[in-house]
Amino acid sequence: MFATIFLMFPCMAFAQEPPVQSPPLAVTLFFEENGDLKGETASLPSGTFVEDNVKAVFDRLAEGSQTLGAVLPKTAKLETVLIGEDKTVYLSFNEAFLADFPGGITQEILTASAICQTVFANFDFPAMQLLVKGKELKTLAGHVDVESPINRAQCGTLAKYKRE
Repeated sequence: MFATIFLMFPCMAFAQEPPVQSPPLAVTLFFEENGDLKGETASLPSGTFVEDNVKAVFDRLAEGSQTLGAVLPKTAKLETVLIGEDKTVYLSFNEAFLADFPGGITQEILTASAICQTVFANFDFPAMQLLVKGKELKTLAGHVDVESPINRAQCGTLAKYKRE
């Protein structure tokens, strides 16, 4: 019976719907320019889950910019993205994030600020926290307190700190 149907309607036997493609994710990434941060837009493939999109954004941020200064070590890798019950996003980086961090107060402010501004410009989280290998950090290099989650208002204050 199947062979008869197949012979009568061969195109129907193999008809498949094309896969649904998500539209690209338009994002703003923050990089260093003359000791300040500047937004740069990019288009990334959209993932199935918000965690996938956060990871893609930070993979791209770690790659750096063609025209602006780096804010993350090139070896830094966002390994895990967790979203808490209160919608705080936890970003757990690899050990190279700290091991290859250049240090200095200016770089520390720029990095912490670039990370939180990138999160808040692209996602609707009320707060974010930096981790390394799933563990909380006190600071990145001894200057900026990142032991607690950073909310949007704190991120804005941090971004202004360098300019004052």
